[in-house]
Amino acid sequence: MTPSQLENWVLSVLDRVRAHRQTEDIRVEVKTNWPTEIAKAARRIAAHANAAMGEPILWIIGADEKSGLVTGAEQEELANWWPQIQSQFDGIAPDLMDLVVPTESTTVVALLFDTTRAPFVVKNPDGGTIQWEVPWREGTGVRSARRSDLIRLLVPLQQVPEVEIRQARLAVYKQDTKGLLAWSLWLELYLVPLSGERIVIPFHRCRGVVTVPGFLPETSFAITLAPGAESRIDGQGTPSLTIGGGNTELLIEGPGSAYVRAFFYTDVTELQPTDTALVRVTMQPVHASAPAVVEAKLTLASNAGATTLEWKYAPG
Repeated sequence: MTPSQLENWVLSVLDRVRAHRQTEDIRVEVKTNWPTEIAKAARRIAAHANAAMGEPILWIIGADEKSGLVTGAEQEELANWWPQIQSQFDGIAPDLMDLVVPTESTTVVALLFDTTRAPFVVKNPDGGTIQWEVPWREGTGVRSARRSDLIRLLVPLQQVPEVEIRQARLAVYKQDTKGLLAWSLWLELYLVPLSGERIVIPFHRCRGVVTVPGFLPETSFAITLAPGAESRIDGQGTPSLTIGGGNTELLIEGPGSAYVRAFFYTDVTELQPTDTALVRVTMQPVHASAPAVVEAKLTLASNAGATTLEWKYAPG
């Protein structure tokens, strides 16, 4: 989700707050102030993230649903608050994206949590002999997860393969005939299914995002996938015995290689030889509650004068 999309979501929620309409649902929670009871706040975040079934969840700090007032909040408090929240989780807490959103008279702080790495486990805030808990949100309340909740959460996650990036390349050059910058992205992936079931990834459920700090703002585009991994040594494709595909989807029968390709255009600007580029690819399998997400940081590899730039990635 881009910052502008997040801001638009926040503003729509605040409109409902002012109109005294219900704002909290399976994906949204509104708080007047930063929660001070750290253990209980962490439990509530974990419960919300577990019940979201892989969808992102939004917390807004600085609005009062009961009074309909947008009171505002200070972003500076996040630097102390979030590490304390993370300390309550067993190993992994939801990834966080924060954004200060101006309103008519003040600013609120938006917290967007990525829930794709569920289930989330937290310390038992009541102490005692039970040290850890998998909390679950039901309505606006929190309880311990039941077996049925965990089945609904974990079984769809088995349709999401493990994904490893083997190689990646991002290139851009000036295309004088169209007066645009032409971008190309190529990634070699190794995919490992977590069950014996066939995994189907439709192309229309896949997206790529590239950011080149100081040069290209966050840009989203469509991608295609193909079985096998292209060899960049001799130019020959390497066939896969476990992954197949057609014009609209990728079929995964077992561990194997695949590659991602994308082409997109942006307006012409002066090429900036920025040291790094950030790539994120999201692939949503059929019947899966969460997407497979891969991210990579690419390093500037070549700068052919003022006409071409290339960034590359290789595993450490």
